[in-house]
Amino acid sequence: MEYVTRDLTIWNKYVSNGYDNYDDEIEINLRHESQGWLWYYGPGERSKIYANSSMRWRFEFPAEFDSLYVHARFFYTKDITIQIVAADTTIKMDSDKTLMFWNCGDTTVTEYPFPACLIEIDTLANQV
Repeated sequence: MEYVTRDLTIWNKYVSNGYDNYDDEIEINLRHESQGWLWYYGPGERSKIYANSSMRWRFEFPAEFDSLYVHARFFYTKDITIQIVAADTTIKMDSDKTLMFWNCGDTTVTEYPFPACLIEIDTLANQV
């Protein structure tokens, strides 16, 4: 079986709209196809990426099982209820990848859910 090593970089480029109680950090969790789609981090162990920062992971897995599910989120309070702003994507790790968590919609929206997306970007120099 052939194994490959791939890097995943995630940038946190989300900007608060002033109503979302965003505290300048997102949490990340991952699922690997090669590990039966189990969560990479257990409860309370998610990696945190602060505003305008990135984090890089390096994975080694069988080449034919290269799909990766990425979940990014942050919490905010609406009235007395804790809500979640989340974005997910599934990617094939057929090369090194860079993703960005950002405001993909109208940042003046004050009703849940606040718009956020997790997208793949081609090069760091062109997008970040």
